[in-house]
Amino acid sequence: MPSRFSEGRKEMSMSYAPPSSDSREVMEHRKFVDSVTSEATKDCDTFIERLDVLQDNPRWSEPQRLLTGAIGICSEGGELLDIVKKLLFQGKQPNTELRMKLKNELGDVMWYVQQILLTMDWDLHEVLAENTKKLSGRYPDGFDTDKSENRDDN
Repeated sequence: MPSRFSEGRKEMSMSYAPPSSDSREVMEHRKFVDSVTSEATKDCDTFIERLDVLQDNPRWSEPQRLLTGAIGICSEGGELLDIVKKLLFQGKQPNTELRMKLKNELGDVMWYVQQILLTMDWDLHEVLAENTKKLSGRYPDGFDTDKSENRDDN
């Protein structure tokens, strides 16, 4: 991959040609997606500027830890879900080893949860209390399918 140096920071350039087999509809969707994508997502310099703004804000001073936590929760959650999939749909035996694998993956998820708690200066009890308050307001008489499917979460 060709690269060049500019202003002391390594920049990489790479040419990409969309696959010629893409239909007109796929290409239109690609253009639409690009048109509704933030500049910080599309442009590395804009992304770095955004990180600098966040890093200078004392309440958001570790955006890299926030990103690590969010990515990690999703990654480890996927690994946990893969074990559940194998148990429920692929005949994996519900044994002690499987329970330990689930526990280990849940522990990994919690490690990343702690990354977000650290960067936001929250403790787990505070987050759990907010969640209880939210769900108690949504389901004052217990779970309700209709309220679950038809809600305004703005």
